[in-house]
Formats: sequence, structure tokens, C-alpha cells
Amino acid sequence: DKEMVVSLKRKGRVAVMAKWISLFTAVLLTSILTSCMEANPPEAASPKEYAEKYLVEAVLETVRAEDHEDFHFSASENIQIGKLHQKWRYSKAFLENKNDSLEKTDDWYAAVYQEGRPVNVVAISKNESGYYSFMGIGFGKDLAESLDKRTATEGKLIYEFPMDAWFVYDKGQVIAVNDAGQRLLGLEKIRFDEFQQSVYDRYADK
Repeated sequence: DKEMVVSLKRKGRVAVMAKWISLFTAVLLTSILTSCMEANPPEAASPKEYAEKYLVEAVLETVRAEDHEDFHFSASENIQIGKLHQKWRYSKAFLENKNDSLEKTDDWYAAVYQEGRPVNVVAISKNESGYYSFMGIGFGKDLAESLDKRTATEGKLIYEFPMDAWFVYDKGQVIAVNDAGQRLLGLEKIRFDEFQQSVYDRYADK
């Protein structure tokens, strides 16, 4: 009987140890998987694929952060992503007023909606491996509202880096779509050649 009691106690200790080992292993594997995900963030072969699979969760990281109000977010996790727009920039020849060519980039931007309202803008970019991944968030509520208004157009979204200004070129005309752009261009649409001349005048001496 004593041997049986000792045997049962040993089995009990072994069972408890097995449970602790299983728990420790699970925690360790979770930690390893989390570290791997942080070291290798999600990516996809196309901006559309990345947006569909990962972009909402990427935005929710900002929504759940303590400083989410700095990005015009409330704590609501009712988030949707708008249409993706490819970013274009000025070519060297465009800046020198030699031709009207613009250069497309591998950066894509979309309005972020919270509770159905455009709140901010999120960006996806192609990385060195040739895949698309999260680039950033926080490009302004003014740009988000403008992207929301032009969801049915196919115009080119142009970014002017030094001024942090955004414009849309569509059907031969250009319009500013954020506050910085409107300070440069005003609120009305202008012809593309007039727009190029204004850009040239802005940087000719530089």
C-alpha cells in the first residue's frame, strides 16, 4: 500500500510537471511566433492583396494606441479602407519645363474610414524584396476627405515633396487635394500646362 501511495504521488508530480512543461512550451512558441512576425511583417505580391489581407489590422494598431486621437481616430474599431491610389511625382524633365512627363512610384495611398467617415490616409509601398508592405499612416484628414470625394475618378495622384502638397491630374486639369496644395494652387482647377509652369516657377532658382 505504501508503494502504491508513493507511486501515485510520483505520477501526480509527473502530471503536474508535464502540464507546466506544456504551458511553458506554448508560451515559448507564442513568443517565438510573435517575434518572427515583428521581424518579418506581413507582405504581399500586390498592393490590392496586401490591402485586402492586412491593412485593416495595420490601421487598428494605431487605433488601439494611446495616441490614436493625434491621428483623428476615436477608439472605435469599425474601420474600412478606401480605394487605393498610386502616387506620381515630377520627373526631372517636368521640373525643368522640358516636357510634361510624370513618374509613377511604387507607393499606394488610401483613405481610412472610421464609422463610415474619412479620418486619415494609409500608405503601402513596395519593399526591397519586391513585395508590398505597410509604409505608414498619418497623411491628414484633409487628404482623406479629398480621396473620398474622388473615388470614382481615375486621375493621377501627384505628391510634391518639399511642400507636402497633393494634387490630382485628371482630364487635362489639376486640382489641389490637401491644405498645403490649396495654399499653392488655390481651390479651383487649372490647366495642366499652367500647373507645370507654376511648379517650374517655384523651383527654377533652386
